[in-house]
Amino acid sequence: MKNAPGTGDAGGREALMVFLGFDELPVIQQCGLVRHGHAPREHFIQKGLWSFHFYHYHGELVLDGTASVFEPLWVSLLPPDVDVEWAFPSDASHYYVHFECPADREGDWPLLIDAGGMAKGLWANLDFIERNYRGQSRASAVRFWDLLWRLALPPAPDQETLPSSVQIATSVIRNSLESPPQVSELARRCGISAGHLSRLFRQVRDMSVQEYIQRARLEQVEMLLTRSELSIAAIARSVGFEDLQAFNKYVRKRLGAAPSKVRALAPVARESG
Repeated sequence: MKNAPGTGDAGGREALMVFLGFDELPVIQQCGLVRHGHAPREHFIQKGLWSFHFYHYHGELVLDGTASVFEPLWVSLLPPDVDVEWAFPSDASHYYVHFECPADREGDWPLLIDAGGMAKGLWANLDFIERNYRGQSRASAVRFWDLLWRLALPPAPDQETLPSSVQIATSVIRNSLESPPQVSELARRCGISAGHLSRLFRQVRDMSVQEYIQRARLEQVEMLLTRSELSIAAIARSVGFEDLQAFNKYVRKRLGAAPSKVRALAPVARESG
């Protein structure tokens, strides 16, 4: 199947460079990990919002009667107010960012880029944006702006790519810290065995899946205590603690002080908008 003109590697990067010809930071309205596949085809229209997607599966989208295929570790950019039809496999996970910006809507759409060469950095930035776009809107917008510019430039030849299954599992963990799934469920979401996923984590992250979950949980706690205005009770619930006393004990043991003390000693002022 032949894609639209603004797709692929060089063509997509050139089109993205043209797209980035505006001076204002994008305004992120929504970001997260979503799972499709319960229906083989769906239609979506984002009113007034541009759409950025980072895929972990093979799929197809149809825009203005033109079908374009994409592969795992590709990204897409779509203009607002257009009817897009998507074809999904049975288990389709991708990251999305819906945002406002003053970019020109003229051009060949969709814009598709193979981002495999920079998937690790892309993943880290999207993970940051998803966790912070509400409380740290400007910091998240800067991250996203930088992400788009990095995609527009030719990738460095030595950039490392994480296995897609590790990226998917990491995304699921980061987005479900209040109740992380078992290794068997993570493996099912990735389409591999639990043993294979465990070996991959040991190989590329030098830790077990459970050790990674605990590290991610602690990073989330420290970030929210020092960089957000959320209540301590809300932070506790976000990482699976309903008992505030147990949460206080957890934080004291791992961060060396009670949650209120960790927050009070934070060296960087928190951003509220």
